[in-house]
Amino acid sequence: MAAAAARPQRVAFFYDVVSPYSWCVPVAAVGLPSVMLMGFEALMRYRSIWNIDVELCPFFLGGAMHATGNKPPQSLPAKGVYVFKRDLPRQSRLYGVTMDFPTQFPQLTLKSMRILTALKMEGSDKLEAASRSLWQLYWRDQQSLGDDTTLERYLAPVVGATRARALVETDHSRQEVKDELARATRQAVEDFGAFGAPLYVVRGATDADPPVAILFGSDRIEALAMMLGKPYLGANPLRAGL
Repeated sequence: MAAAAARPQRVAFFYDVVSPYSWCVPVAAVGLPSVMLMGFEALMRYRSIWNIDVELCPFFLGGAMHATGNKPPQSLPAKGVYVFKRDLPRQSRLYGVTMDFPTQFPQLTLKSMRILTALKMEGSDKLEAASRSLWQLYWRDQQSLGDDTTLERYLAPVVGATRARALVETDHSRQEVKDELARATRQAVEDFGAFGAPLYVVRGATDADPPVAILFGSDRIEALAMMLGKPYLGANPLRAGL
């Protein structure tokens, strides 16, 4: 009797669309258009190469920061200057991609993260694309996450106009959705020690088992590969012909 195939390893990814480093930073690839890759985008690209199951876990970064006493980068002037005036613009110039600093930062993302939570709760296969669309709304196009019309416009190509309207107008405010986002945020803080985003949690065999590893930060893909026992093929694994 043939042995059963090993169950893919599981990685939970906690994120909030207010965080640019949860989404990506620029990477150039020979023969390919410039892309933005790290955090979310890196994990999505390596998912099939590593044969891992990725659980996208929207959580409320503002709540996690409040619970742990963490502060936004600009609250420390030197850090704010480095991140927003030097690092992000430098990366964008270096690799020829557009990542503009939002006109309002930070912006409350409670509605956005509840929308993504509602999609996750219904088992939608659109959660990945919807998350990417909201990051693009804010960090690429400098639009407001607080404007319902804008949210609908960016979600409609992903989930359809009718579903986008329902998510923005009603579904995000259902009590069970609010409770689930609050639960995910508490879990990130209390169970996994989150104080910022992104957070990677390598799961045990079952949810009842302790995590195998917890990693914080957008530049932890190499460390994640080591913890999973998988090959790291660089920032753009497509260059390896996979």
